[in-house]
Amino acid sequence: MSYEVYLSQVAEAQVQRHWETAVDPEAVMDAIENVIRILSDSPGEQGESRQTLMNRLWFHKPLQITFSVDSNRAEVDIHAIRWIGD
Repeated sequence: MSYEVYLSQVAEAQVQRHWETAVDPEAVMDAIENVIRILSDSPGEQGESRQTLMNRLWFHKPLQITFSVDSNRAEVDIHAIRWIGD
């Protein structure tokens, strides 16, 4: 099953900030595109649950991603993306 991945306004602003301040902006976008690709294929297998099984925290270096999964709608909502480095 393929999931549609959405970024919250907060996550979009974080991506923009990381991109604007990065030494290598292309590396930022590559990392984020990789995360979106993985989450669209298998979101329930990434990271660990927080509070409920739908809310997850995933460390995929160089990023930390907070997201939720709605299996009924086949959607992933990324709530926050933090740059944690290598």
